Amino acid sequence: LHAFAFVRFRGVEVALRVGRDAVLAGELAGLAPAVAEVGQLRERLAQLHDKRRRDAEEAIRLKAEAEKRARADEIARHLESARKAIGRQRFDDALEALRQASALDPNASGMAELVASAEAGKAALEAEAKKRQEIDTQLNQAPQHLTKGHLTKAIVITDVLLGLDPNHPAGKLLHE
Repeated sequence: LHAFAFVRFRGVEVALRVGRDAVLAGELAGLAPAVAEVGQLRERLAQLHDKRRRDAEEAIRLKAEAEKRARADEIARHLESARKAIGRQRFDDALEALRQASALDPNASGMAELVASAEAGKAALEAEAKKRQEIDTQLNQAPQHLTKGHLTKAIVITDVLLGLDPNHPAGKLLHE
């Protein structure tokens, strides 16, 4: 008859067949190869576990690098979009692209300069629009005063108009 001894290592159960006579006689020398094999299996499992851990760590590192590159590429796309929008004087679009880039990295290289440029451009366009509106208002009022015979008011308005835009052709014509 034979007896079986079971050894469990990391979920693997290994059956060791032990002869009854050998156990009774105290001759356990027959178990030495099985015990050595269990030791080798343990060592191999430990190596596989270490390799799996290293592979997982490498995968995490590679994923982090890929995400960092993707974020940098996205920031660069937003900044380039802002540069192009500034060049086309689409300052609201530029500021939106810069807001998106800032959400990814508020300290991105060149961000502050682009924001300042877009804000200054937007302010200049708004000032120019306001100036044009004022010019249009003055242009509409001057002829009305002339037709009513209010020459002094018409001259003041044309002076204001020429103050806003010294080269404005209608302002020059009205002033003469």
